[in-house]
Amino acid sequence: MKLAQVALTVNDVSQAVPFYRDVLGLKLLFEQPKLAMFDAGSARLMLSGFPRDENNPESVLYYSVDDMQSAWEELTVKGVDIVTEPRMVGKMEGREFHVAVIRDQDRRMVGIMSEVRG
Repeated sequence: MKLAQVALTVNDVSQAVPFYRDVLGLKLLFEQPKLAMFDAGSARLMLSGFPRDENNPESVLYYSVDDMQSAWEELTVKGVDIVTEPRMVGKMEGREFHVAVIRDQDRRMVGIMSEVRG
């Protein structure tokens, strides 16, 4: 696995975008009212404008896997605490994005993701 994406919860996406785009110089991939995605080099940065709570923490690290099904089977055999099972969450540039979320020993959310040409 390798780090593929960091999700960061912000109070207002439209106010946060100029900082990450204009001040830090990250390339904005797309923006929606409650979500913005940036190219941050070897990983992406996702800004989420949803209120923080147990199901939407301040940040989540997402690790890429080549085969979501195999990785998911391996994790479930190990008895991970499941938040969300694998599902497709979006499409961009001919690729489908599949994610699943588990919790670590300290109850932090950890995501796994895969990209599939679609």
